[in-house]
Amino acid sequence: MRKPSSKLAPGVTLAERYHVVSKIGTGGMGSVYLAEDIKLPGKKWAVKESLRHSGDPRGFADEAEVLAKLEHPLVPKVIDFYSPDDEGYSYLIMDYVQGKTLEKLFAENGRNFAWTRVVKYTVQLCELFDYLHNLEPKPIIYRDLKPANIMIDELDNVRLIDFGIARNYSSDRSSDTVQLGTIGFAAPEQFQGLQTDARTDLYTLGACMFYLLSGGACFGNDSASWRNIGKDIPEWLVIVIRKLLASKPEARFQSASRLKQALERGEEREIKGLTAEREAEAPALSELRSFERKIIVVGGLHAGAGATFVATALARFLHHAGVSHAYVEAGGGEPRLYSALAMRFEKGGSRPHVYMDMHLNTGKTNSAGTDARIERDHATLRWKDGMTEWVVRPAENVSDWTIEAFLLQLVSLPQPIVIVDISSCWAHDVVRELCAKAQEIIVVVDSSPAKWNGSTARTNLELLRAMRSAGAGVSLIANRDVPMSFRGEWLASLPQEPLCTLPELPRRTMLDAEWRGRIVFDDPDVRGMIGAMLTPMMSRIVPTKVLAAERKKRSVLTKWFG
Repeated sequence: MRKPSSKLAPGVTLAERYHVVSKIGTGGMGSVYLAEDIKLPGKKWAVKESLRHSGDPRGFADEAEVLAKLEHPLVPKVIDFYSPDDEGYSYLIMDYVQGKTLEKLFAENGRNFAWTRVVKYTVQLCELFDYLHNLEPKPIIYRDLKPANIMIDELDNVRLIDFGIARNYSSDRSSDTVQLGTIGFAAPEQFQGLQTDARTDLYTLGACMFYLLSGGACFGNDSASWRNIGKDIPEWLVIVIRKLLASKPEARFQSASRLKQALERGEEREIKGLTAEREAEAPALSELRSFERKIIVVGGLHAGAGATFVATALARFLHHAGVSHAYVEAGGGEPRLYSALAMRFEKGGSRPHVYMDMHLNTGKTNSAGTDARIERDHATLRWKDGMTEWVVRPAENVSDWTIEAFLLQLVSLPQPIVIVDISSCWAHDVVRELCAKAQEIIVVVDSSPAKWNGSTARTNLELLRAMRSAGAGVSLIANRDVPMSFRGEWLASLPQEPLCTLPELPRRTMLDAEWRGRIVFDDPDVRGMIGAMLTPMMSRIVPTKVLAAERKKRSVLTKWFG
């Protein structure tokens, strides 16, 4: 007579302690029930029941052994285990996770997740896999990652369940004892008689990402599969997933920590070894990776011309184009960006990293043995915000700006494009040295004749003319272009034809963004105005193929500022 698939049911009490309330799931290795603890009133547990099969006599016991030794917040804790009874039924008692499986949540959301949400869950799973893969004395390979085995709790955090086919990794084996996995998510080596390792779990992680970003399509290991990926998925993320889904383990990311780092940085430079096929599909990305590093100097012909406004607009353009870059607020003038960004990131809950330019030596030390003046005057704050790394100086930091300190700081930045806001300090020795190394020099001037006819502006103009005569690429941006009777006279009187003209934004728009801790270019109307007018400048900074690729997806304005 055939045995029932389960002995448990609502109303049944296991071991005179666990009162079954309801069935909450069924999988290939058994069923899971919600149970109340009679000894601990109010406490609920998940009870997993399995009927021991002849083909896998140790399967359930192995899972209990694996789970019992795990101490990680993303894994349910096992608190009790009942060995197979006379009829072959085993029971595992573990933490009850209040939430839904990722598969169910995905379905309820119309099989459509924002890529940022997928990255969030993936980063959490990377943290868990990093823990499992580095356990001593033997790492644990999960081997069966899929949306049905991932719980999302009430705090929107990942909890990994069902360790039914997880196993300990042994370096002296060439193959697994039992080849198991879920078709559509399992790595090729799981069906080829080969041994699985940490890279197998990373493949399954990539398969899950593909599934969630393609509307629920499973990866088919062919070029046609990639047509299912949403068009709004960033190029760098597609490359990450491609690398994870490489057929050969040695072509994938080699560790969960390395994958986590690439996801958090979200930059193309983190992704190595693209295939020739991918190069053919993404010539714009190949072009972007191959172009040389650029230093873009932005400064006003006079104080208040709008150098920070223009530099921030360029940074926002690059951010939405998916181009990694740094925005550096140089010393020599009064730091302005610090206060604006402080409000932005305080509202967002992020905190800056503090770096000290410790290569300087003034001979003065504090009680800790470090240079006291360096701590005060050479502290640099860095915020990572998408594709932008903001490098600013604290509001009190206005002195001791040296060529050596600044150039060494630039060398330490890994981004391919560095925008340097020099305010209007063109005469400073550091700026002159910097301009000699820059690929683009942008001069900002506004429409007020009282400002650009002043003595400082005239001095700066002579310096810039000398740079241009020496072969430097100097471009002019006319800022605060407003309808006025003398507009033509203003433009004609400029030292050279402006590459771009930018309108003056309403004061209310600027203040609203500032008080909300936002960058003004996040406003849709501002995106439309400024984006179109800055395109001539952007085409000199970013390869034309990148610009063309963005226009094909949607308009340059919507993509870069949207």
